[in-house]
Amino acid sequence: QHKNKSTPTKANSTEPKDKEYGKVKDENERMKQEIVKLRSELASAQKENKANEAKAAKFEAQHESMQQMVATLKADVDSWKANAESLKLKNKALQDKLAEIHFLSEAGEDDKTFQKSNFKEEYEKALTPSYMDQLFQALRLFIKEYVNGEGMSEKEGDEFLRRLQKEAILYPDEVLSELQHSSQRLWTSDLKMSNRRTFYSVLNEVIRNDKGEILKHAAVLARAINELCVVGRVSRERIVFPPEDWVYRGAVIPKQHVEFFRVGRQYRVPMFLATSFKKSKAQEFCEMAWRGNKAYEAVIWIVHVDPAGRDDTTKLCKNANLITSTQFPGMCLVVVKFNFVMMLFFLLDE
Repeated sequence: QHKNKSTPTKANSTEPKDKEYGKVKDENERMKQEIVKLRSELASAQKENKANEAKAAKFEAQHESMQQMVATLKADVDSWKANAESLKLKNKALQDKLAEIHFLSEAGEDDKTFQKSNFKEEYEKALTPSYMDQLFQALRLFIKEYVNGEGMSEKEGDEFLRRLQKEAILYPDEVLSELQHSSQRLWTSDLKMSNRRTFYSVLNEVIRNDKGEILKHAAVLARAINELCVVGRVSRERIVFPPEDWVYRGAVIPKQHVEFFRVGRQYRVPMFLATSFKKSKAQEFCEMAWRGNKAYEAVIWIVHVDPAGRDDTTKLCKNANLITSTQFPGMCLVVVKFNFVMMLFFLLDE
């Protein structure tokens, strides 16, 4: 009986160990599965990492290639810019040359010079007026030729001549004894004909055109004006130097001629060149001229005068003088004998 009772008790004592062993076994199996899973995930991650590294290497190669392309393109752009600037300068030089050719060809002939001009020939034959009636005779014939050429009536010309004479008579001392002053006052008169043209603008136009019977009378009038501007410069005291080292000119010109005028260009002016000591006066003329012809370009020339001429007479411009008998005080008329000027164009202010 005692054995029978003890046997079950012995068997029951092993059950907790078996259960514990089973749990450990199950846990071990689970951990094995977890390890397999982790190994699989690790392999997958390593594979993905390798793929990413390959992509990164590829992108880095592409980036380096793109940097090289950008550097090449930048070099090309710099080269194109340099070429464009070179072409721009060449084009500008070509435009300047074409403008000069156009300017000269429109004047009549490409090789036109003062030496070959009709005006020079007439000027050399013309006599300087000694009396007022000789001056007015040349003026009358000049206006008559002009109105006939413009299709205007002689009555209009005669009326304009009478108005000019009436204005001159307001200064009897000039009329009687100072012919050069009368001629300059005539030239600067602001009186206009029916076509809105002044005497000074017509005289300049006739000299520029350099043709026709009217040149004979223009030469006589030019002789009278040059008595002041060239011949009349007999002493240093009679020459008034500009307060500044500049004189100003305001006018309008056709747009195609603007390109002709560039700093440093030397040219000869085929007319009387009026300037002013005051920029405001040049601006006034510029605006007045532009209102009369808005199709043209309004410009102001600034002409530099050698400052050494203020104290050194050898440095003075030999073909300029201040006009004192004028409707426009402060005007400086720049001319040379035969009415042409050799001067250096200094600046164009648009």
